[in-house]
Amino acid sequence: MRRTRALSLLLSFGAIGAHATAQAVVLEDAALRTTGQLLYSDFGGDVALNGSRLFVALRDAERVQVFLDSGSGYVLETELVAPDGVDGDGFGSALASDGLTCVVGAPGHDAAGVDAGAAYVFRLGGSGTWGYEAKLLASGAQPGDQFGRSVDTIGERIAVGAPFTDGPGAADQGRVHLFDRTGAPWSGVGSFTGPDSVGGDQFGYQVALAGHLLVVCAGTATAGYPFSGAAYAYRDLGLGPTFEHKFTPPVLGEAFAHQIDIGGGTGSERVAFGMPYGELDASGVVCVYDRVLGAWDAGFVCDLPYGAGLEQFGSSVALHGDRLVAGTIFDWTWSGFSGSAAVFEKNGGAWSLQLELLPSDGQYDGIFGQSVDFDGTRVVVGAPQLSGGSNPPPSFERVYVYDQLPTRVGTAVCVGDGSVTPCPCGNDSPVGYDMGCENGFNRAANLAASGSASVAADDLFLSVENMTRTPGFPGYPVQAQLLAGTSLLSGMTLGDGLLCAGGMVQRIGAPQLATSGGLAWWGPGLALPAGWAPGQTLHFQVFYRDPTLGGCGAHVNTSNALSVTFTP
Repeated sequence: MRRTRALSLLLSFGAIGAHATAQAVVLEDAALRTTGQLLYSDFGGDVALNGSRLFVALRDAERVQVFLDSGSGYVLETELVAPDGVDGDGFGSALASDGLTCVVGAPGHDAAGVDAGAAYVFRLGGSGTWGYEAKLLASGAQPGDQFGRSVDTIGERIAVGAPFTDGPGAADQGRVHLFDRTGAPWSGVGSFTGPDSVGGDQFGYQVALAGHLLVVCAGTATAGYPFSGAAYAYRDLGLGPTFEHKFTPPVLGEAFAHQIDIGGGTGSERVAFGMPYGELDASGVVCVYDRVLGAWDAGFVCDLPYGAGLEQFGSSVALHGDRLVAGTIFDWTWSGFSGSAAVFEKNGGAWSLQLELLPSDGQYDGIFGQSVDFDGTRVVVGAPQLSGGSNPPPSFERVYVYDQLPTRVGTAVCVGDGSVTPCPCGNDSPVGYDMGCENGFNRAANLAASGSASVAADDLFLSVENMTRTPGFPGYPVQAQLLAGTSLLSGMTLGDGLLCAGGMVQRIGAPQLATSGGLAWWGPGLALPAGWAPGQTLHFQVFYRDPTLGGCGAHVNTSNALSVTFTP
């Protein structure tokens, strides 16, 4: 099932929680794209996973494509369209699927008035094909309501948000409508607004359903700060939804709960809110709350290490158990604002950043991370504006599939936070992030690995991020070299960083890929040509050029080191 989403690093409200460790880069297993007449269709603006099927919204083409996982790849199974739809309806602006049901929002549909909105329900039949089942309209609909701006479904229930519905003397107060599958086949069973909602709150901007829990975002409610947003939890035990709790933003900024997802933790319910305009500079945060023993906790605030203004971390969010995936649409990882998605994991009482999902063909203005979904195994990430280069045509909007998230490998050592050896000119990196010394961009390179330490599998994948950027010059990527030493030094000065890889040192060489955004990677297929053996421990480190005038002025810096003990 899908709802719209987001993500980041975790700090406890009122007390600092566990820092995120350096993340390991993961590349996709498959990439889907549009062709021909469907170019520039906003393919991937929204995505939803349901069993072996992947639903992709093409909002500018007024359709949803359904892909089936055949076991050897994803094949287009069918397209869903509104039987009475026209251009401008916004069919696909919201999308959700669960079980045999798929519901699609069309907030610009004009049947009940200009932009009054509608939602369309499709059902999987016994023959294995999807068919149109019902059109949902708001009771008392008025022009401009935008019913269908948000949707979710679970079992035989659908929730639809109409955030621009006017209340008595309260323009754009917002409202949520509930439908159950009865003999109609879908019938409205009630609608409501927030217990303290007023004009301009846009209650229903996002909705999420799970079990007996319904969570609603009021996108521009004032909760300590103008347009900060708020969210409301309702519980329905069969007698209709009952208000349970109000969530308010823990940091200054706008659009709290701009994205929502629900996912249970161990012995609890859990909800995540993306706040892409959080921190006032739009660097973005994600807030995660647990409901334990009948009460919602104070929550955690999540952000990314070295989050910069306008990156919009939390643009999308997906939650499943103790793992959280969130998109950052303007993360500068490749060249320009190509985007990324981060994976956090909760172990014990602490969350930590584990992985960063990237496209292997990332480009400027891809807004990779505009949408995400996660079913516990697979992650899907939408990049609806991938340009293929700095000049827009040809555009191939894409959706990336990560079939199974890998595990982290190795232990970060010899970090540049001053805990063992100070960096050369006071350019220590923040404590707890397992990075090197800071460079001229006031960032520190972090080396991490995924895959396995098996020599036979030879699937070790090493990646480094946050090296010096070369902005505006995609043809001039960062220059970096990977070292592998048989012993670990305590950290001796090397340029603006610390040299940690010692003993017999192998120079693995230039990366398989390096970008002007400070990203590089090596592997897989490293162990066999290098002659690494089971039982051997190697200490990897990256050194790279820093052409800026910042740092200590040496124009060379290093990452943290990473110790890996190889197995058969």
